[in-house]
Amino acid sequence: MNLTRRRAVGALLAAGLLPFAGCEKQGPLENAGEKADDVIEDAGDAVEDAGDKVEDATDSVRKGGS
Repeated sequence: MNLTRRRAVGALLAAGLLPFAGCEKQGPLENAGEKADDVIEDAGDAVEDAGDKVEDATDSVRKGGS
């Protein structure tokens, strides 16, 4: 790879990483969004757990257990 091409690739990589070099502090909307994501994920986990319990119960009934 010649020097010009290496510089071009380096410049593109650096430009692609610039958005990630921004400030590390999160604003109030970002914090609220993360809290909402956590609540939704917890609710999804609860629904999945409930579904697993229903599935276990129906399997038990099908096998003649209690």
